[in-house]
Amino acid sequence: MESQTTYKRFRPAPYTPKMQLSWWWQKPTYFAYIMRELTAVFVAAYAVILLLTLRALSAGEAAWEAWTTTLQSPLSIGFHVVALLFAVYHSITWFMAAPTAIVLNVKGKPVPAKTLILAHVVIWIVCSAAIAGILLTR
Repeated sequence: MESQTTYKRFRPAPYTPKMQLSWWWQKPTYFAYIMRELTAVFVAAYAVILLLTLRALSAGEAAWEAWTTTLQSPLSIGFHVVALLFAVYHSITWFMAAPTAIVLNVKGKPVPAKTLILAHVVIWIVCSAAIAGILLTR
């Protein structure tokens, strides 16, 4: 006579660590991480502003004039300054992280991290200067 054993599936309680709301204030690296993630909110908001700008441009001269008047308000100028600062911070932190995201070998040897960072910064400056040159010569 064979005995039948019934097994009960073991389901442990999920681990839920207690975390304070201010956990990201505890270390400078945590703070830098959260600030970098926060930059995405401002970049997204600026993208919406650009889309609204295109809509106003396509809606005619009256809509365009009203939109440019809105963009000249102190609140809008303040937002653009903050968005610019966050975009610069986002770019710099991305350039610092690039050597871990990009593994580049030249003639079988890895390119040093400082060289990759410098290359990104130089390309950024050249592209920014080219765009500024195009916009300022109009």
